[in-house]
Amino acid sequence: MTHPPANDDDDETLSAISMSRPRHPTESVAAIPPSALGQTLSEPAWLQRAVPPAASSSPSEPGPRPSERVGPPSLSDPLPPPQLPRPPDPLAEQRGHEREARRPPLPKPRPAPSARSVRGHVTDLLWFDDDALPAVRRVPAWRKLLREAERAAPDAELDDVGPNDDPAAVDDRRDVFDVLARGVPMDVAETSEALHGAIRSDGKFVPPLVLTEGRLTCPLDPRARLEAEMALVAPLAMNDERLQEELQLIRGFMTAGDLLAPNMVAMLSGRLWSSFAQTRRMVSSEMLQRQADDVVRRKRRYQQRELFGDDYLRGRLTDDREDETIIYLPKAIAKRLPLFAELRVRLIGRLHMRLDPEESVETALQVFALARRPIVPSRKPVSREHH
Repeated sequence: MTHPPANDDDDETLSAISMSRPRHPTESVAAIPPSALGQTLSEPAWLQRAVPPAASSSPSEPGPRPSERVGPPSLSDPLPPPQLPRPPDPLAEQRGHEREARRPPLPKPRPAPSARSVRGHVTDLLWFDDDALPAVRRVPAWRKLLREAERAAPDAELDDVGPNDDPAAVDDRRDVFDVLARGVPMDVAETSEALHGAIRSDGKFVPPLVLTEGRLTCPLDPRARLEAEMALVAPLAMNDERLQEELQLIRGFMTAGDLLAPNMVAMLSGRLWSSFAQTRRMVSSEMLQRQADDVVRRKRRYQQRELFGDDYLRGRLTDDREDETIIYLPKAIAKRLPLFAELRVRLIGRLHMRLDPEESVETALQVFALARRPIVPSRKPVSREHH
């Protein structure tokens, strides 16, 4: 059957049909007149390409199953949703960071045990007199050492000059540090030989600069020590008349002040502890004496001597062979000394003959630079297991 071509009247007919009653998704396509359907609907191009021409039907061939129904989509079938591009999510990145934060961290790889170890003594600069640096640089052995240090690569920490630093002071510190750390020190016993070597053929003695090391002890001021002992014993003498009388006697001698000789102070201290030993005591005299020494040392009350036109701390320097010399440190550096009864040090000093008749050794050192030399034990590698 041949259908006439569509014209404008047919379009108006379709519009009238579609507007005459409301549409509903369940409305069957049969409600549309076949003539109008044949005039307006044609087979889609996709169906023409996808479905081959149907063969002639025969009773022996079964018809198509419902799931294989081929034909134009019915108006009652729901239309597929439009595939629109998904808009970007502004919070996607933030949520990704939150997921990463909630995720448990991966175990860190265990570092290999360090094989680095430090053995022996290290040099820790405590103080130096910058006025003595020109003389230090003139010593031939040290001048050669400093020239070698200048050719070495600069040290970022030692050579760093801040906006308020004096470049000359930085150079002085570096030079004295190099001499103390890299110089070859002499033993205390060798200072006596250096003393005799400084006597010239015409009999002139020029005190030399020397580098030496050993164990430094700064004896405590005996007056300050006796005052601390009396303060500790006094509360324990309240019920002992003899000990009270002894304390009263010692206080009378102490009024003499600096006129009281050191050996006299030592005698009074001996009398105090002898009287204390004869009383009923709750604590030992050794414990009280240790307490007194600790208090005086923390107050930096060391023995002093007036020498070289100023006040100096008196100390003893002893080497491993128990040879000893007397050293003198400026009083102003007392608070820079560590609070140890004995300290291993390396120092630069000017070597003098004996300066105090009460000393038994023939040499004395006026110190210009001081560094402590603590022993650092080797550090063994530590392996930490993860459980």
